[in-house]
Amino acid sequence: MMDVTVSQAIVLKKMFEFWNTCGSTGMSRTVGFMVDGDGDFDPKCIITTNKQLPELKEPMKINEDADPIDFDYDILNGHIRRWEEEDGRNPFKE
Repeated sequence: MMDVTVSQAIVLKKMFEFWNTCGSTGMSRTVGFMVDGDGDFDPKCIITTNKQLPELKEPMKINEDADPIDFDYDILNGHIRRWEEEDGRNPFKE
């Protein structure tokens, strides 16, 4: 749960609706979201899932100097498959 302003809630809702549209239609897109860290956007995000999330042995490389910063789960999926199939190693800490 996150406490946001009305305008932030509208933008987040529209972004998640677009995610749903992409998923249901098989469409791939890069979606941007402006984070104004010195403004009134101060989220305290909590991610919930019914599965336990493993910790990666090798952290995702994220270029924080890039604009935009990309967080791409397809890239992570590719790394996991490569680690498991090609290298025969478990990418997660045990």
